[in-house]
Amino acid sequence: MTFLVHDIIAISQPIRITEIKEILSCLGIESSENYIKRFIYLLNRLGLIDSYEYSRTDYYYSLSDVKKIKFGKDKNNKNIDRTKIVISLRQYIVASGESSEKKRVNVLKHLREKGVIC
Repeated sequence: MTFLVHDIIAISQPIRITEIKEILSCLGIESSENYIKRFIYLLNRLGLIDSYEYSRTDYYYSLSDVKKIKFGKDKNNKNIDRTKIVISLRQYIVASGESSEKKRVNVLKHLREKGVIC
């Protein structure tokens, strides 16, 4: 479960804890924010993730390119492409006009300036 949370963060970075909870829920894994915070604490102590506070909200991002979860095939029996998922999410974030997404774009810019993520 810890590495699943790490891969969710790595794919969706920067991401808020409520969004991690929603993704886990969509995968059929119900868990509380406190439970997820335990995994985040562990991942942070292992040096795999870190957080960036922006507008009183913590955004989590990956410090490591470790991929512990291997994606299988989709319903059409095609391999799921991790890179394509990341690119699609980034395009959505940049194209979206929502204020929460604008904050995420600003966090992304700050993290890129720091050289933490690409």
